[in-house]
Amino acid sequence: MTTNPSPASPAALEGLVVVVTGPAMAVAVTDLVVRRNRYNGAELLRQEYGGPFWYHRGVHWPGVVALVTGGLVSLTWVTTSFYTGPLARAAGGVDLAIVSGVAVSALVYWASVRVLRTVPRL
Repeated sequence: MTTNPSPASPAALEGLVVVVTGPAMAVAVTDLVVRRNRYNGAELLRQEYGGPFWYHRGVHWPGVVALVTGGLVSLTWVTTSFYTGPLARAAGGVDLAIVSGVAVSALVYWASVRVLRTVPRL
């Protein structure tokens, strides 16, 4: 007899890790591409008002919006032992959480930094 892990168990929660890590990695990689991998390391670590990575009160909103949007889309496609998203359920349990979260986050981040011009063209 097999039992489903409780929602608080590590085995159950690892299925939801992709909801955050996939979109976060997509934003980071898309930022590298947009900037053509050109960063000033000293400035990147400068966390103070007026720094080139300070943005709006220390928050880069296109990144936040892309992360949240990708996470929500990913959540609709995830399949775990205690939760199945509505799109995954409609597709017969197909788990496309990573693919959908990465694609949506990357697209939202790329489009928003281009439209809002928050990342300088290097």
